[in-house]
Amino acid sequence: MNGRAQIWLSFLMVAMFAAAAAGSVWLARATPVIADNLARETALHRESNGVLFYNGGYIDDGDFVLLSELPGADFSRGGVAFVAASEMRTTIMPWTLPPEERALIHNFALGDVRHREVRHFVRLLVEEEGLLEAGGEHTTVILGLSHLMARPKNLDFPLDRYTKQLFERHRLYEYDWDAGIHRTNISAIERSLRLGRDEANRFWRALIERPSTVRPYAATREWRINHTRAIMKPYGKTIWLRRSLIWRPRSTICRRAMCAFWRSIRPSAHGRTRCHMRRPIAPW
Repeated sequence: MNGRAQIWLSFLMVAMFAAAAAGSVWLARATPVIADNLARETALHRESNGVLFYNGGYIDDGDFVLLSELPGADFSRGGVAFVAASEMRTTIMPWTLPPEERALIHNFALGDVRHREVRHFVRLLVEEEGLLEAGGEHTTVILGLSHLMARPKNLDFPLDRYTKQLFERHRLYEYDWDAGIHRTNISAIERSLRLGRDEANRFWRALIERPSTVRPYAATREWRINHTRAIMKPYGKTIWLRRSLIWRPRSTICRRAMCAFWRSIRPSAHGRTRCHMRRPIAPW
């Protein structure tokens, strides 16, 4: 095979891959596969009265937030944004709302976040994603608070590295524990291609694997106690036994820091900014 033939063959293969990817994205948007997956998950969730960490066919619910909910949000109309940990993720379910309401209600809760990570995420939403584009008069942000969000973070533990790895997973964001979360300097074309690739993968995963993210049983008191103990195990018995002495002051400091940050961004809100902090009420 001569050099010209090899070049044409290479172009043909690239064109075939591009056509397959574009076709997968089109199928994801034009067919009811994703909607059917949501309908199955919702039905199982209601039937079992369990807990749903809906991921929309992505790797996990965190990917669903960063690759689907956030890029698809139109902040120019204002609305309500929830930012918190997984307790809020399983409580506020905008994907079950009618389209006109869902366009205004956003759940940006992420699993295993701490107060500092929520502060970093809110700053990203405001300064780089346009959360306050419609102005403070038309935008309400509700921050969920939990004593579990005040526990220390040790990046030597795999679970504690989840948030950092989530943001850096697709090269769309970079995360520094001190400097915060920022968009990477990739081009708009590369960003669009990466989102399209993940949307195509989402379609085929929902079509072929049909994974379920419903835990089909109610969280009993025993389960909640064991779950909290498992979360606290890496931090030692002292913090577990004295959580009221350690976590409450830490939570107060973090809340005050969040309020100070929110006051600092008010001038960019072009109006009155409303920020509500609530303790989430989660099924688990």
